[in-house]
Amino acid sequence: MPNGHIASKLQEVNLYKQNAMLARATYVNSRNNTRAIIYACIAVLSWSTVATAFKIALTHLTHFEMLLIASCTSLLIFALLLTFQKKWKLLSALPARQWGYFALLGLLNPVAYYLVLFKAYDLLPAQVAQPINYAWPIVLLILLALFARQPIPPKKYIGMFISLGGVVPLSIGITSPSLE
Repeated sequence: MPNGHIASKLQEVNLYKQNAMLARATYVNSRNNTRAIIYACIAVLSWSTVATAFKIALTHLTHFEMLLIASCTSLLIFALLLTFQKKWKLLSALPARQWGYFALLGLLNPVAYYLVLFKAYDLLPAQVAQPINYAWPIVLLILLALFARQPIPPKKYIGMFISLGGVVPLSIGITSPSLE
């Protein structure tokens, strides 16, 4: 009997350890989920106010000046990240050809994209120009599928439709009959 008692106590201890590990994993996942939700809320708040911020900034700056400020801000943040993460060596190890490739990509995005975007905000009302800002992730997904020669899953098409489906009617002035 004593051996059975010891075996049962060992099983209890193992069960306790497993439950403790599961509880810890659940706590970590819960913490990560909370953090993810907070970051998502910050992103939504940032994106939802960008049209107004661009229109206000364009009353004082040209679209070229806004691009310069955005590029300098990005460069500063990138430099700070490289400094804090101590990764300057990785940057200096890049071959010249790769620098040229990255420079070309930088001309496409953000330069070309933001020049068009800022000019659109300059010429159009904010609620009309806003879908352009929301369209870039969709355009990137489509371009990635084209260049990587990978089909876009049907769920992604549904997501693209939903994400623009609510913005476009508002932007072009379609309202519900009950609102009139």
